[in-house]
Amino acid sequence: MDFVFQRSYRGPVKAVILDWAGTAIDYGSFALTAVFLRLFENRGVQITAEDARSGMGLMKKDHLRTILARPQVAEAWKSAHGAPASEADIEDLFEKFVPMQLSMLKDFTEPIPGLLDVVEKLRDREIKIGTTTGYLRSMMDAFAPKAKENGYEPDNIVCPDEVPAGRPYPWMCYPNAIQLGVFPMQAMVKVGDTLVDIELVWQEGSNHNYD
Repeated sequence: MDFVFQRSYRGPVKAVILDWAGTAIDYGSFALTAVFLRLFENRGVQITAEDARSGMGLMKKDHLRTILARPQVAEAWKSAHGAPASEADIEDLFEKFVPMQLSMLKDFTEPIPGLLDVVEKLRDREIKIGTTTGYLRSMMDAFAPKAKENGYEPDNIVCPDEVPAGRPYPWMCYPNAIQLGVFPMQAMVKVGDTLVDIELVWQEGSNHNYD
């Protein structure tokens, strides 16, 4: 007979792990959408805002793969370039994406309405604030100081290029726990606005019972 042992955490929330674009700042993630639209237009391929948003939350190279996997985009790419997009094409798109995104990020750092009030309430309860993102560290280094100027400064930032893989893998949550000094993992709440954030929480599969 098989037995399954599962502990149930019964304690306070010690940390909240927030996503960045679309959750904390840049309502609607317009910075990313605008870059993807321009990036593909420069390669002779017209995509829609829905196409551009299809991989929200993923590390940006994986986001590009998701866009290119959409049937209408795949067909448009093949029509424009004579062959399906290859990994070399994805690498080239990503190489061009990074400076384009860096040039636009500073203009999209306004906190989402209500965020600063939530942060204040979390601070009052001595709950730490960590973050995960689909943006690379180089992007966050440009992004975070501008967000700070607008009043938002979390306690910690972990980026997908600092762990083995981005979301929906939960790896960015572990450095947050270590760097924030939070234990057990069930004492953290993950908050995001994308499907991959939901998948991340589902994969964790933790049993929570907060006081």
